[in-house]
Amino acid sequence: MIGPYAQGDNAMQTVTKKDCVEAANPSLGRRTRFQLLAQRWIGRKYGFTVDSLCGNPLCIRDEHIIYRPWKALTKPTKWGEYAKKLAALKVGKSFEVADYPHSQTEISKLRGGIGGNRLSRLVRFAVRRLSGSTGVRITKIGIWKMGG
Repeated sequence: MIGPYAQGDNAMQTVTKKDCVEAANPSLGRRTRFQLLAQRWIGRKYGFTVDSLCGNPLCIRDEHIIYRPWKALTKPTKWGEYAKKLAALKVGKSFEVADYPHSQTEISKLRGGIGGNRLSRLVRFAVRRLSGSTGVRITKIGIWKMGG
């Protein structure tokens, strides 16, 4: 174990029983793992992150580092189906979700879930309540332009 007043490279690392090298905090560990990947000439891409094979968020041992897709992009969401439908529509066309709640909170969750999905990130759309007790209509109203 290293004392609290250690200097140099050893100030941020301690050795554990699992044969890991640990950083002082998770943020420093993540940043160090990215720096180690850069030394291997692996560039950072959108949708990917660094992790440790041992599952320790503090681990920065070179053999334990993996480069993987975000979990958010690999697991399906309940809005992914709606985003896929919306991306396939032409501008001005719409579809209805008959059993969706009318509350403003639920409509905001729907709007954020669809808008945050990779398939419909640049799609402009509107969500309107249907006249019955439940249901919404989702209309594609355009596409956001890149760079301005």
